[in-house]
Amino acid sequence: MSSDDTRRERVETALAGLLLLLLLVGLLATVELLHQSSQHLPPAPTILTGPTGRTSSSTAAFTYTDAESGVGFTCSLDGAPTSPCPDTGVTYGALADGSHTFEVRAFLPGRPAGSSAVRAWVIDGNGATGQPTPGGSPGSATGPTAPGGSTVAAPIVVGNGSVAGAGGAGFGIGGNATGAFSPGSSQTLDLVLANPNPFAVKVQSVSVTVLPGTSNPACLGTQNLVVTRPFTGTVVVPAGSTVSLHGLGVPQVRWPVLEMPNLPVSQDACKSTTFHLAYAGTATLP
Repeated sequence: MSSDDTRRERVETALAGLLLLLLLVGLLATVELLHQSSQHLPPAPTILTGPTGRTSSSTAAFTYTDAESGVGFTCSLDGAPTSPCPDTGVTYGALADGSHTFEVRAFLPGRPAGSSAVRAWVIDGNGATGQPTPGGSPGSATGPTAPGGSTVAAPIVVGNGSVAGAGGAGFGIGGNATGAFSPGSSQTLDLVLANPNPFAVKVQSVSVTVLPGTSNPACLGTQNLVVTRPFTGTVVVPAGSTVSLHGLGVPQVRWPVLEMPNLPVSQDACKSTTFHLAYAGTATLP
């Protein structure tokens, strides 16, 4: 064999090896893409309707949706094992007085469920006020009858928080204004924190935001109800529990405060008005 033939054979062998390497790299990339596709999980659902805050009803009806099309849903009440639930919603009856937690997740066929949406509320059969609030995180509080007057406040808000470093886990946030609002008055909010996870979470922050819109367009929410003190400090919520700040031993000086300012203008437009607020929060593993 001549030297030219030997070189040609070496070149052909090298090219064949390079082609095989390129094919192998392409195959691995395809496998990785297929693996990533198989791990795609739908986002957390949005709870559209259901009880919030404090209510006297022993029945809880929830509806929900998800941004991902073609998903199914699994639901859980009070930390029970999850089970499939209808796309149109789910209703629970004969519930006992006390704190409750509802959790819903979306899933695609043949894949694990995604992150959960959580709703926490309290049943008080002694006649506490409260109505389901659409939209998940917004809630409500009644306004004053007139400067100097007062009304009993309805439940405030329920929202959701996220737990950093816990694979998309979340926790629920609720609260209730139990006193009376009148211009110039304020009250603390005994937050209710719901942790449906099988591990404790350390709540680092909770924000309360007053939204501009109210049930009466003539009453501006951000003008007639303000947050004068946020939740401060941190608190650990045990696994699978729904508990208030009071129950966790958090002093009232750390609770958030809402105030209805006594404005130099008439606030009659806010009579029996529903104010909309939103909660959000963050937590970490202890």
